[in-house]
Amino acid sequence: MAVYDSYPSTGPRTKDGHAEARSHGIHIGRKKGTRNKKGFLLSPFEDMIKYHLLKGRPITRIQDELNVKLGKDIHYNTYGNFVKHLKETDKEFFDELNKLAEMRKLKLNENNGKNQLNLNQTNS
Repeated sequence: MAVYDSYPSTGPRTKDGHAEARSHGIHIGRKKGTRNKKGFLLSPFEDMIKYHLLKGRPITRIQDELNVKLGKDIHYNTYGNFVKHLKETDKEFFDELNKLAEMRKLKLNENNGKNQLNLNQTNS
């Protein structure tokens, strides 16, 4: 009952009704694990999101770009949940993405090594 106390718009009759329902073992609210039947809000942009992920762009940058296209602010968690959904449904894509990320790390390490060599040569 303490949860409902934080909502000022919930009247005492509603609180009493919820308490009565709970005492009879009735679940209040959405069932755990249910999803939007229409699918994900970002499903039409799946290809675009995958493209940006392949380019190594962070979710926040993808979020900024798509929010402008959609004309409304969509929360970061919506993007994160959609990417999580993609990971579950398109494992091949994320295997490829992980390989690209490893290649980027190797290139970055090689470049850092070259830069350190150049610094050592100029200091000698």
